[in-house]
Amino acid sequence: MEQVFYKVIETLKQRGWSLHNYNVSVGFDGFIDRVVKAVQTSKEGEKVFFSTIYEFVNYILERKNGDCNIEIVERVSKIGGNAPILSNALGKLGVKVNCICTAGIPTIEQVFSEMLSNCTIHSIGRPGYTLALEFNDGKIVFGETGILDDINWMSLKNKMGIQQLKELFMKSDIIALVNWSEMRGASDIWEGVLNEILKDTAGSQVVYFDLCDFTGKSKEDVIRVIKLIESYSMVRSTILAVNENEGKALADVVCGNSSEGHELRKIVEDVYSRVNVDIFILHSAKGTVAADENGVYEVKSAFVEHPLLLTGSGDNFNAGFCVGLLLKMDIISSLLLGNAVAGYYVQRGRSPSLKDLISFLEQWVNNY
Repeated sequence: MEQVFYKVIETLKQRGWSLHNYNVSVGFDGFIDRVVKAVQTSKEGEKVFFSTIYEFVNYILERKNGDCNIEIVERVSKIGGNAPILSNALGKLGVKVNCICTAGIPTIEQVFSEMLSNCTIHSIGRPGYTLALEFNDGKIVFGETGILDDINWMSLKNKMGIQQLKELFMKSDIIALVNWSEMRGASDIWEGVLNEILKDTAGSQVVYFDLCDFTGKSKEDVIRVIKLIESYSMVRSTILAVNENEGKALADVVCGNSSEGHELRKIVEDVYSRVNVDIFILHSAKGTVAADENGVYEVKSAFVEHPLLLTGSGDNFNAGFCVGLLLKMDIISSLLLGNAVAGYYVQRGRSPSLKDLISFLEQWVNNY
């Protein structure tokens, strides 16, 4: 694996500058995230936070017959939504990005202004709001998603025009379609992009899908969106990425039996054998597994014991993997890049620049 590290580092040093020659289009959500920690105890001004979800849930259950008042402390208020976070991460690495998202109407909300130096924002509505309660082992997210309910293919065409949408998508090297789970109109938009833009056209675009947390969706809804993704596979190369919980849920749906207790490699093998995509990726806090027609690949994550920020780590993984694709790296190298970008983000609380990413890889290789 050491050779892979040095190959990736050398590629970034020699060809990373060329990332500004590539175009990625991303859509279609947008949120303002308020990231908070929950206080377990507070004495003489010294606050101790809940470190695990288990601790937090047990604390609440012990008070199920009475009131429960928990102090929260805000860590950061930031851009949210999978499309803006992914776009921002790609833009900071030098990629030209068109982010079609709900960043504010008639003007873009101030919190999204940090993106404007490295991305072009095409705002199609008002952002939703999330409260992300973070712990060392994960997060609980409360989301106000109803604001996005009116965003569908027709409203998107009315706001941007079909000609502009065609130009953006057809000049893209990668089209990233994300957050199907929180947008009521996502399937309608995805069908529109397929049927009115990509179908019956020639192009080499890769379409990158991230459904996000769909555990609240019905089995029938999940099957329908998988069929839609498979329709994309008939006209373009496709990638489907999920996190560990989503991967287990997807395996339960498409494989017809519980994946509980199965190793990640087994889950990836089972899902890939049943879902028609070119690459299937499952990323977790400790490792990433992917499958394509040539086999199954595993790469350890840059595990951070005390994460500074978790919300958006999956989007940063996606950004790193996309950079690998754009620079024509092999799948192992692209997975390593995804894990490195995510690791830097979780450790530092922000997405890396190209220089940051190279430095992180040079340090990580000694501890891999």
